[in-house]
Amino acid sequence: MKKRFSGIIMGMKRIFENLSICSKFISVCVPIIIVLVVSILIASNSVLYRSNIEKAEEIARDECEIMNVRLESMKENVITCSNMLAQDINRVYSETNITNIDNISFISIKNNIYTALDYDRRCFSDIESILFVDTKRNISSVGIKQAPDYERLEKDFISGIPKKGLAKCVQFPMEKRDYLNDQEPVLTFGKRIINMETGKILGYILLNINESRISAIFPEKEGEVLGREYFLSSNTGQVVSSMRKDQLLKNVSDGKLRSYLQEPEDGSENLGIGKKQYLVTKKWIKSLEWNLVSQISIEDMTRDVRTTTGITIALGISGIVAAVLLIFILSKLITRPIYALTKAAGEIQNGDFSISCPADTKDEVGVLSTAFNTMTGKIAGLLVQVKAEQKRKREYELALIQAQIKPHFLYNTLDLIYIFCECNMASKGAKLTKSLADYYRTSLSSGKEIITIKDEIKNIENYLFIQRERYCDLIDFQVYCDPKIEDYTILKMTLQPLVENAIYHGLKEKGIKGTIRIEGRLEESAAVIVVEDDGAGMTHDRIRQVLAQDEPEHKRHFGLRSVDKRIKLYFGESYGIHIDSVVNKGTKVVVYIPKTSQETPDTDQV
Repeated sequence: MKKRFSGIIMGMKRIFENLSICSKFISVCVPIIIVLVVSILIASNSVLYRSNIEKAEEIARDECEIMNVRLESMKENVITCSNMLAQDINRVYSETNITNIDNISFISIKNNIYTALDYDRRCFSDIESILFVDTKRNISSVGIKQAPDYERLEKDFISGIPKKGLAKCVQFPMEKRDYLNDQEPVLTFGKRIINMETGKILGYILLNINESRISAIFPEKEGEVLGREYFLSSNTGQVVSSMRKDQLLKNVSDGKLRSYLQEPEDGSENLGIGKKQYLVTKKWIKSLEWNLVSQISIEDMTRDVRTTTGITIALGISGIVAAVLLIFILSKLITRPIYALTKAAGEIQNGDFSISCPADTKDEVGVLSTAFNTMTGKIAGLLVQVKAEQKRKREYELALIQAQIKPHFLYNTLDLIYIFCECNMASKGAKLTKSLADYYRTSLSSGKEIITIKDEIKNIENYLFIQRERYCDLIDFQVYCDPKIEDYTILKMTLQPLVENAIYHGLKEKGIKGTIRIEGRLEESAAVIVVEDDGAGMTHDRIRQVLAQDEPEHKRHFGLRSVDKRIKLYFGESYGIHIDSVVNKGTKVVVYIPKTSQETPDTDQV
C-alpha cells in the first residue's frame, strides 16, 4: 500500500513537471482562489449576520433604555403629583373652620378640592384622572364622567392601601375598569392622605394613567421594514401594555418567551416564536416591576445580508473567471511583485509598519506598491494620532459628565418655587430662588474647571438647601469646613454627584429621615473632604463593583466612579476617593485632593 501511494505521488509529480509554467500556475492558484472566495463568502456572510444582530441588539438596548427613562419619569411624576395633592388637600382642610367634616359640610370644600385635583392633573399630562375619597365616603374627582360608588373603590383600591406607616404610593395592577375608562385598561396608584398637624387620615387619592399613555412611549412603526414589536409585561407574565391591543391583559402565550421573561438578568436572546426567529431584548423596569420587551424579526433584519451574499457570490464567480484569464496571461509578470507585496503585508500583520515594498516599475503593480507604502506610512502616523485622541476623548468625556446638570432637578426646583408662591410662601420661594441662582452661577462659573474649596462648599450648601426643601421629611444636613483649606483649589462639581448619590441611593432607599454630613479638613498629605450619610449603605462587594465598572446597569452609582476618575485624571493616581460603608447604617466617601492654590494642576499630573 505504501509503495502504491508513493507511486501515485511520483506520477502526479511527473505530470506536474511536464506542464507549462502557465498551466502550473493555474493548477495551483485556481483551487486556492476558489477556496479563498468561498471562505470570504462564508466569513463575510457570518460577519454581516453577526454585525446586523449586534447592531440590532444595541439599538434595541438603547431604545429600551430611553423607554425605561420615560417610564421612570412617569412614575416620578405620579409620586410628585401625589405629594403636591397631599399638601393641597391639607391646605384646603386647614383653611376651613369646620373641625369635623361630614357629608353636608364636605360640600363647602368640594370645589376647593376639585380645583386642587384639576390643577395638579393639568401639571402632569401623563395622569388622566384623579379621585379623592375622604373617611366619610365623600368623593371628588376630575377626568372621569361620573364618580363611582364608594363600595367599588373600597374593594378595588382603598382596602389595598396601608392604614399605617409611611404614606407611599401603592401601585395596583393594570386592569380595565369601566367606571374609570370604558375604552382601555388603566394603571392606578393610590396613597393615604394624612393631616400634617394631627396625623389623622383625611382620605385617599387615586391617580390613573391610561394604557394608551404608556404605550405612547413605543417607537412609531410607520415606514419601518423591520418586523418589530414592543410590549410591557408584569412579573406574572401578563401583557400590561403593547403595540398590539389584542394582547392587552393576556398572558404571554409562547412558552419559550414566557420562560425567558422569568429570567432575572436583562439582555438579548434569539428565540423561535411560532414559525419565526426573533431577537428578543428585555429590560426590567424596577420602579413599576414590569418587563420591557422588544421583538425584532431576524428574517427582516437579515434581508440585506442575504441580498449582499447573493451579490458577493456573483462577484466571486466573476472574479474567479477573471482571475484564471489574468493568471494565464500575466503569470510571470505578476508573480514576483505580488510575492514582494505579500511579504510586506505579512510584516505589517506582525506589527512592523516600517516595512516598504519595492516600487521600481510604473505599471499597476508598481502603483499598488507605491500606494501600499503610502498606506503603511499613514497607518503608522494614525496609530500615534489615535493614542493621543483617545486620551483627549477621555478628558472630554469626563468634562462632559461633570458639565451635565440633570434637567429634572431644575424643573422640580422651579415647580417647588411655584408652589411656594401659589401658597403665599414668598419668603421661602425667594430663598429657594436665590439658592438655585447661586448654585447655577457656581456650576457654570464662566467655563472655569478649577474653583476654590470655599466656593465648592457654598455651592453644595445651596444644593442641599434646595433638596431639603423638596424632601423635608427625608433629608437634613450639616456642613463644616476648616478655614485652612478654603483657599485650596478643587475641580468644580466634585461634591454634587457624591451628595446626589447619598440622597438617592442612601437616604431614599432607606426610606426614613436621615442626615448628610460634610466636613472639610487638612491632613498631612492632602486636603480632605468627607461626605457621610446614615442611609442604606453598601456591602464591600458593592463598593468594589461601583469603582470597577462591573455593577448591574440598573443599579449604577455612576457619580462616584466619574468623580474618582476625574480627580485622578487631573491630579494623579495618588488622589481620588475612598468609600467606607455599612449596610443599613450609612456610607462615608472621603475625597483626597492636593494642597494647592494654583489655578490649574500641573501638566505632569494630567
